[in-house]
Amino acid sequence: MIPYMPFPVPLPPHLEHAAQQLGIRMEDISEAFTRGSGHGGQKVNKTNSCVELFHRPTGISVRVHEQREQHRNRELAYHMLIQHIIDKHTTEEQQKKHELFLKKVSRRRRTLSAQKTVLLDKRLHGALKRNRKPSVNDPESHI
Repeated sequence: MIPYMPFPVPLPPHLEHAAQQLGIRMEDISEAFTRGSGHGGQKVNKTNSCVELFHRPTGISVRVHEQREQHRNRELAYHMLIQHIIDKHTTEEQQKKHELFLKKVSRRRRTLSAQKTVLLDKRLHGALKRNRKPSVNDPESHI
């Protein structure tokens, strides 16, 4: 196992723990500093305060330039990146659990009362359709 390498910015304990559990390594994250754009005037346009992070294994990228200082944007970017990876992991787990549940349900046989209910619904639906259908011998239905 590759030893755990700490992140370059301080993280809250729950994010640090989640990153260790998911195996997020610093070697898998590429970091780039670019010039920001938008509101903020000359300071934003001439300093490299925008932080872009890319996690290679998952393909998740984050771009942050909410603050004027690079180190604050860097902290925010790491927080956001780890949170996105956690969200992706949990949705994948939920998807797998749901597929397992659907497999179990599809293998089950309907109970006798459920079969009777389905048949009753089909009969009622058929009766409704027969009542809507125009009769061949009815002279008013051809008008």
